[in-house]
Amino acid sequence: MNSVVVSAKTVDEAITNALLQLGASSDQVDIEVLEEGSKGFLGMLRRDAKIRATLKEGADPVLEASEPLGSDITVTEVEEQPPQEEMRTVTGEKVVIDDTIEKRLRQANRARETKREPKEVGEAKPAYAAPVYEIPEDADQVQEKVKAFLDEVLGAMGIQHTIETSFSPEGIMDVKIEGEGMGVIIGKRGSTLDSLQYLATLVVNKGRTDHVRIKLDTEGYRARRQQNLERLAVNLAKKVKRTGHRVVLEPMNPYERRIIHATLQPDRGVETHSDGEEPYRKVIISPRRRHS
Repeated sequence: MNSVVVSAKTVDEAITNALLQLGASSDQVDIEVLEEGSKGFLGMLRRDAKIRATLKEGADPVLEASEPLGSDITVTEVEEQPPQEEMRTVTGEKVVIDDTIEKRLRQANRARETKREPKEVGEAKPAYAAPVYEIPEDADQVQEKVKAFLDEVLGAMGIQHTIETSFSPEGIMDVKIEGEGMGVIIGKRGSTLDSLQYLATLVVNKGRTDHVRIKLDTEGYRARRQQNLERLAVNLAKKVKRTGHRVVLEPMNPYERRIIHATLQPDRGVETHSDGEEPYRKVIISPRRRHS
């Protein structure tokens, strides 16, 4: 996809949505405004703005627009916005799986998300560094236990798959699942994948005195999701600095919120913090306050 036509309430919003669909930054596309849009009279006869965004020759977006991660994230206006402030939310597609498995995953997801975490303030945190853990002495048995559990769950879901496991130099067990139709185990913004990871962590650590860390992935989702969130953060930060209005992202898990914070930490024009309680905790990007 080299060109998209997008409609939204404002030209700025249409441009942002187009950039996200193309997986490109503003300097990689040419923008043609097809319709400016209008507010109408007393809320009636309002017309959306419409633009055409075309990738410049030689542009190399980080994400292909045809990938689910590039097309399932849009930015829309939130109705419950305070006066003089512009708020945005990130939305995705729904995924339906077997009722029994879905119920188990929902329960695990709730248990995972109800754990409280320290207050997050993007500008107050040091640079994020991956922690290092000890690789367990019984690493082979641990990997077999994880494989057996995932084989059972994925078999119940009717998913043909293969599983590869290894320990990274940081002491984290990397578990990679391959097969057809992996979108169903990724779920909405990775929620199903996160729940499977949480369940596998519970299973492998039952009865242990140490703690084994697990990172579950499929089709390179984690890396692609990180790239998409970084691109989203940069584009929204530009909008915040241009308009002077803050933006609010839809609730994300702690891992994804940290990506937004870390990406914008060096940007002296904006500041970020997280607000709300799990599982509705969200990142807010605001113009940086100038201190006199």
